[in-house]
Amino acid sequence: GTMTMEPEDTLAEDIDDGNLRVIITSDMHYSMLQQYNTYYGVARGPRMQHWVDSIQAEHEESPIDLIIINGDVSFDHIYDYGSYTKYNVKDTQSFVNDYVSQLRALGIPVYVMAGNHEQFNNEQWKEMTGNDRQCSVTLGDNLFILLDTYATDLEPHYVDKASYTPVDVNFIQKEMEKYPDYKVWLIAHYFDMNAESDAFRTLIKTEGRIKGLFAGHTHQNSVIRLGSELGGKVIAQTGNFSYTYYTAVPSEINMADVKNSFWGF
Repeated sequence: GTMTMEPEDTLAEDIDDGNLRVIITSDMHYSMLQQYNTYYGVARGPRMQHWVDSIQAEHEESPIDLIIINGDVSFDHIYDYGSYTKYNVKDTQSFVNDYVSQLRALGIPVYVMAGNHEQFNNEQWKEMTGNDRQCSVTLGDNLFILLDTYATDLEPHYVDKASYTPVDVNFIQKEMEKYPDYKVWLIAHYFDMNAESDAFRTLIKTEGRIKGLFAGHTHQNSVIRLGSELGGKVIAQTGNFSYTYYTAVPSEINMADVKNSFWGF
């Protein structure tokens, strides 16, 4: 028999994984607290607008299919003087209303994860952001599992310094069962492998469908290759849009430090 070619316009509608664009971004620390308002001479409003504008520029160059914000959007719960815990100001809510809304208005789905400085309970979180603290999202044949690794001591029983919560392996397995053929990407505010369960370590090592992990928290742009005991998987850490662990102009510039800690996603 002869082979018939489909018209080109129908072929163009097929999803090609190579054309999917996902932005993962974290650590904005949008805060009304005076000591956390301005970084490197840029106040919080212009800084967050720069974040929005940078993503919009990417979107105009080539459409962004999904944005995942993996935590620490505020300082709502920080030690004994959080914006919310001390002053009852939800900077997370303002961040979503004023800045995330601009990206959603472009038609891009945006998921907002909690970090160690957002100890709101799930009901509060969903009301503010539109998604659960822990959830999943699919794109093409990719499954992004958004994990809450700071899930203990939430409102109203928050603590001054949020404690790490080992990954919910059951949640991962349930989500993976729903999409048996999908590639899996694990995203958390932070993965502390030294504090992790044997079940999670085994899963990372043995599950071939898990293609990579993403984290924030350290305010560094870095790629961490895990050892062979963890399957040699990679954790890609996003940079930040707030402060780095290095001064803006250190007395002696170590370029490796500077390159690892820029504003970015």
